[in-house]
Amino acid sequence: MEIFMKKIWAGLTAAVIAVISLTGCKSTLRASLEAQAAQEAYYEIDLDKVYSEADGYHYPGVIWGSPVKDCQEALNYSVDKVSAYGTNGESIFDLKRVHVTANGRKNDNATLAATKDNITYMITAAFDNENPEEGEMPQSEFFDSYYKVLTEKFGEPTRVTDEDRQMDSKKMHYVSYSWEASTADGKETAMQFGAAYDIGVAEPTYITFGFVWTNKEH
Repeated sequence: MEIFMKKIWAGLTAAVIAVISLTGCKSTLRASLEAQAAQEAYYEIDLDKVYSEADGYHYPGVIWGSPVKDCQEALNYSVDKVSAYGTNGESIFDLKRVHVTANGRKNDNATLAATKDNITYMITAAFDNENPEEGEMPQSEFFDSYYKVLTEKFGEPTRVTDEDRQMDSKKMHYVSYSWEASTADGKETAMQFGAAYDIGVAEPTYITFGFVWTNKEH
């Protein structure tokens, strides 16, 4: 009888372990799928969280002066692959899976720039017209409508740029609006919304919306 009971107990123990293991696998898989779904989802940039007196203009959740690794939670993205380097040792990260919308328009890419000491100083979302989705608003309509949203919330821009620029191998016409603010600890910050046009073309080739800490080296 004792041997028989031991066999039953061993069988029950094995069954319990199997259930716990299976539950653990399901739980881990579910968490993984939920994390992946969160990274694939698009989120409207919350304009109520892009400005504060303490931090000036900034990407929601990002505090200027923070290391790149501290931005990962705010971006819901692992920032660890450098795509390019600047002339002063800056690192440029291509945030291909940072998915945001502005006025309902999905971004096509995003970029994070950091100093040579790996301190974040710029985050920008880009919108292009290479592969428009069905029903997607034209670039010019998006640019005009979102500019209206920004001015209604933040007032007229501090600085306006309207000029031809040499970009890579060709000249383009560039229009940019910048809202600027200083913080109590001396940081100069800006929210920037701009468009680049091929010369003679009415629709912007690409549009950018981003935030920058401009006096990062001081």
